Amino acid sequence: MATKTTSRRILIVDDDRALRHVLAVLLKAAGHTVDQAVDGHDALRCLDAGVYDMVLLDIGLPGVSGLDVLAHARARTSPPIVIMMTADDTPETLLAAVRRQAYRYLRKPFAPSAIVEVVDEAIAWASPASLSIEVVSA
Repeated sequence: MATKTTSRRILIVDDDRALRHVLAVLLKAAGHTVDQAVDGHDALRCLDAGVYDMVLLDIGLPGVSGLDVLAHARARTSPPIVIMMTADDTPETLLAAVRRQAYRYLRKPFAPSAIVEVVDEAIAWASPASLSIEVVSA
């Protein structure tokens, strides 16, 4: 089990209002600062307006896809750790997320209570600088 580290600023991006709410409550209770975005356009606005340590990101978003939001987030000067949350676990989607440097890929449905452990693990083991990878063959 990962040890809790310092408080982080986290952006939750999902069009499922109930899931966003549950994740926000759990992460706030764990001491994190949490913002929420309802779709891809909202996520891009949030990323452009603030600095986030981590983004919990759905792939199937209205407007702008989660994969496009991931690419935008990772192109920032200080990119956040991005954890993808999706029911789409096709090889093409998984490979696209890896190519755009997602830290982790959570398949929905997952136990919302597990998110605190996943976030703490990502904070403890991943530094944004160490996430630069290049997929040269698939």
